[in-house]
Amino acid sequence: MAGRRGGQRAQAPPQLYQSAPHQSEILATSANGRRAAPTTSRIQTAAQTSAYWQDDPATNTTLEADNFSYGMGDTSLPVDVQPPPPVILKKTRNENSDYLLKAFMEFCDEFLDEMLRLEGHGDPIGYTKCAGCAEIAPTFRCTHQLCHGLQLFCKPCIVREHKVLPTHWIEEWQGEFFERCSLQKLGHVIQPGHPPGYNCPTASNVHKDFCVIDLTGIHTVNVRFYECDARIKHRQQLMRVQWWPASVKKPQTCATFAVIRLFQIMNCLGKIAAHDFMRSLNF
Repeated sequence: MAGRRGGQRAQAPPQLYQSAPHQSEILATSANGRRAAPTTSRIQTAAQTSAYWQDDPATNTTLEADNFSYGMGDTSLPVDVQPPPPVILKKTRNENSDYLLKAFMEFCDEFLDEMLRLEGHGDPIGYTKCAGCAEIAPTFRCTHQLCHGLQLFCKPCIVREHKVLPTHWIEEWQGEFFERCSLQKLGHVIQPGHPPGYNCPTASNVHKDFCVIDLTGIHTVNVRFYECDARIKHRQQLMRVQWWPASVKKPQTCATFAVIRLFQIMNCLGKIAAHDFMRSLNF
């Protein structure tokens, strides 16, 4: 042939593989059963595919039969129809919770103004007259919101209002700002064992620089023990006002029951050491 190199065979065209035809063989015996005559016949119908799978000649894809089913179990029993799976809707997200600080950015100036307002006198109705006697110009206030809020008092009234609250911090107005001071400097004296305001005739001299550790910090207070009943020791007088003395003889330092309970909880749950706990009370 033209264009064919010498020594090369022509390649045969590709052909589809055809399987051998299916045949069946039947043995027929004679009447006396001595002879058997085999008869071979060709099966014309090729093996069909399963009813579950059928080929689509147009797309050359396999289709699933609609009438196919698995015959399992007793068909006389009622069919347990499964309900459709529930549709779970996603919870709508709140943009304010996702971007909490972003929501505050719009009101930065407003919050800053309110913080600066707390550093001053506030409303004129609150600092023109004393909240106690309403006569003297007030210059003192308590730093604890649950005590008297931001009301201003004069010196005698602020001491009288804190007869049973010796561990509160007081702020004094200096003309342009508030400066923190203690009730000890204002003349506050604590008498454990007697009602507030009662002057015991047998009271001892004032113990100055008496240290009290409370939730509000470490305070220096004036304490006057009573001597009307010599059987009651100083440590007992402190215990009766829920102050735990640091020593049994001539105590000069004590801690309130409230701060001891707080330290016990913080130590058990947060493993806070006593040294770190005391440092936190100084702030």
